[in-house]
Amino acid sequence: MNRPERFMTSQTGGQKGPAKYGKPNDSSFEAVFRHLGARAEGILVPPARGFDNGVLKLGPDSVLVFTADPISFIPSLGARMSAWLSLHHLASDLATSGVKPRYAMMDYNLPGDFSDANLRGYLSAFSDESRSLGISIVGGHTGRYPGCGLTVIGAGFLFAEAPSTGYITPSMAHGGDRVLITKGPAIEATAVLALSFSSRTKEALGPGVLAKAKRRLLECSTVEDSLLAASVGLRDDGVTSMHDATEGGVVTALGEMAAASGKEIAADLSLLPVPEDIGKVCSLFGLNPYETLSEGTLVITCRPAKVGRLMGAFRRRGIGCFEVGEVKEGMVGDLRKERGVRLAPKKSPVERYWDVYARGIEEGWS
Repeated sequence: MNRPERFMTSQTGGQKGPAKYGKPNDSSFEAVFRHLGARAEGILVPPARGFDNGVLKLGPDSVLVFTADPISFIPSLGARMSAWLSLHHLASDLATSGVKPRYAMMDYNLPGDFSDANLRGYLSAFSDESRSLGISIVGGHTGRYPGCGLTVIGAGFLFAEAPSTGYITPSMAHGGDRVLITKGPAIEATAVLALSFSSRTKEALGPGVLAKAKRRLLECSTVEDSLLAASVGLRDDGVTSMHDATEGGVVTALGEMAAASGKEIAADLSLLPVPEDIGKVCSLFGLNPYETLSEGTLVITCRPAKVGRLMGAFRRRGIGCFEVGEVKEGMVGDLRKERGVRLAPKKSPVERYWDVYARGIEEGWS
């Protein structure tokens, strides 16, 4: 295991200043949250920073939990694995509510040269994996249009009904909760870069590291992690909040959870090991493993009395789980050091993964 003593700061290929790709910066996000159309009764969880799911009241004892995300086709992965990854992106977000995903609507906006064979393979894989997760596809849209292109080919929407007290959001963390993180950082960035640029990775790092990094793709889901965590109890009975570490990695996820809960999150990231293959791939492409795309990594806050049971559940399932800090009352996102502990920053780091990936495609890396 590689445990970097400090964050890497090198960058590869991206322009200076704000990134062109990925989520908008914090100020643009604020504009998103100010433009939400008509007001409506029953919106329990509206759009906000750090919230992957909305919640709508259905009745006195039930709610609808829902989420949306892009779906993608990555040529180096092929139709089936691209569909698997896209579905698990969606399902991982919804499952962080502690609720099992149940229904889906899919919007496929395809480039003109997207072949019928690729379309059939993608739809078949999406259906097969949806069935395995217990998700029914109930509607959507499919078409080919000018201006559409790889890798993003549309969007998906997942939703599920839950009891009115049977879900959690990132705002529910308590002072004194313990912070746990599953698996490790930079899982998706490592897997997709190794798969997309295999020759470059193999030449620089060798076939063993390449093979290990490619296998990380099957770790790019937090559905199992989230539902397993929820099984020990929610809210005051156990897990108080969950967030999957996607763009911006674990640092952004911690910062978003701090902002959502109005708390500080003290996290010593030296307690979250960086596996050797992940550290080497991130170094090759100039990425900080703690600050880059990490679908598959789940950040959890949990009442202290349930931490042992939670970690035991992950251990029995063979999923790595690391206790890295605690939730504190105080100023949201204050960045300082306290006895070697890093506090989650209020301002998210710039995600450089998309610049690296775009440069590789534009320059024909293999």
